[in-house]
Amino acid sequence: MAVRPRRRGRPGLAGVAPGARSPLFVSPLDPTSGSGAWHPLCWHIPCSFLPGMVAGAGQGASHIDSTWRKRLMTKTTLGIRLGVILLVAGSLPAAAGDDRAALEAAAEQVSSDLLEKLGGHLRKALSKGDLAAAIAVCREQAPALAGRLSRQHGWRVTRVGTRVRNSLLGMPDAWEQRVMQRFEQRAAAGESYRDMRFAEVVEEPDGRYFRYLRPIGTAPKCLMCHGTPEQIPAPVKAVLARDYPHDRATGYRPGELRGAVSIKRPLAAREE
Repeated sequence: MAVRPRRRGRPGLAGVAPGARSPLFVSPLDPTSGSGAWHPLCWHIPCSFLPGMVAGAGQGASHIDSTWRKRLMTKTTLGIRLGVILLVAGSLPAAAGDDRAALEAAAEQVSSDLLEKLGGHLRKALSKGDLAAAIAVCREQAPALAGRLSRQHGWRVTRVGTRVRNSLLGMPDAWEQRVMQRFEQRAAAGESYRDMRFAEVVEEPDGRYFRYLRPIGTAPKCLMCHGTPEQIPAPVKAVLARDYPHDRATGYRPGELRGAVSIKRPLAAREE
């Protein structure tokens, strides 16, 4: 059979013997391919080239029956569609994985910023022996730092506690309570709070959110404000009684889970 292309320089079917393979086609009489199956390399044909090729084949070879031409066009269309579907489907998991990794990396950086700045203020107050100033850091500067980061990034950045000192700011929601319980279970199995993180995308009535929780363990220096009654100095007890009459954030032991940094970020439709 002899099919000449419509334009010069474009390959046709001339010279393709029955059963032979060309770089683009399998001959329709190839016994190994069924009835005219396409060679996989046909997916490399530029989409802009195919219509002209098919049209040229139809005009230049009137002796080829219309059934074969329809089969050729059908296989061309199906091949293109299948190729596009496979390419798109193959790219989706990687893209979603990249987005998730970027979300977690951003949350990690924001939580580190909060903890490092807060820790710096606390160390400065404690180095001066001013325990009242240390309480003021947690009461005033910690919410201010979290609020600044929230406004800067457009997320909700806050600290929550397993036992709450300030119920207006530190009360965990159901998701945070559930994740902190998992942290405690992991710690009981021997894992360090320092190495723990948890993040996931959740569906809520008002939209989809990326949620992240980073645990805060009880360090020895925390016991002056969060330890047992015997560990808390009298001046600190007086300030706590005055500022937090319903305080429940005491009685912690070193290494115990005291709370977490919580980040909640609204997601656009394309984000995972």
